[in-house]
Amino acid sequence: MKSILIFFFGIVFLQAKINVAVSIEPQEFFVKKIGADLVETYVLVPKNKNPENYEPLLSQMMFLKNAEVYFGIGMEFEEKWKNRFLSANSKMQFFDLSLMDEEIKKKKEQGILSDQHVWLSVNFAKKQAYKIYEVFSALDSKNSEIYKRNLEKFLKEIDEINIGIKEIFATSEAKREFLVFHPAFEDFAREYNLKEWAIEAYNKETKIKHMQKIYEVIKEKKLKVIYIQPQFSTKQVELLAQQYKMRISTLDPFASNWGENLLEMARKIATEQ
Repeated sequence: MKSILIFFFGIVFLQAKINVAVSIEPQEFFVKKIGADLVETYVLVPKNKNPENYEPLLSQMMFLKNAEVYFGIGMEFEEKWKNRFLSANSKMQFFDLSLMDEEIKKKKEQGILSDQHVWLSVNFAKKQAYKIYEVFSALDSKNSEIYKRNLEKFLKEIDEINIGIKEIFATSEAKREFLVFHPAFEDFAREYNLKEWAIEAYNKETKIKHMQKIYEVIKEKKLKVIYIQPQFSTKQVELLAQQYKMRISTLDPFASNWGENLLEMARKIATEQ
């Protein structure tokens, strides 16, 4: 009987997983790529909710009580709720992965608000993957080699995604300028030499002068599409689309399959205008 109990508890020990909390679904994609079956993830922001003004439910604190690590990504609600997260579980390690981007780190130190959808950057994706690997290896050193192999495999996947996106924009027919309602794709645009035009200014009221400039851009660049995010209301966009005789399409920075989503975003921007 004693040997059976030892065997049973040995299995439980071997199967113990790292409990990880993340803010948005793309982060879960990264965590699973590195941790695979060795981690259990919990996403705070539900699908199709706007993460930029999300208010976590008190019931969500139940998972955080068992979480060993929280990977933040620079969302405003994280800063607002961080102390409450840690008061629910003082042993939980909190990492703001957006601070791995030096430009964002500098802006935060200066109190400057800007587009912080850094996970849409392929270059940042590699930094994020490395950090997740380092954290998991420190928490679970006996499985460090597994995390390392998963990291190496994922880095190759990221390179393939990068090549795929470059190929999409390599054709002479590919459009390189696009119009969005809410700014979110600055990092993605910068890496592939694209131009994002945004109707909404980041955390600022849209001014008449800015809208006049946007209208000039629409005419000059012959833009045919306004891109929206599924997390936002479409009412205002529908009115603008009618006014400017444009179509509405979607780009989702929070889609769960990070790699396929970046490729889909590239295809839409390159071909839908």
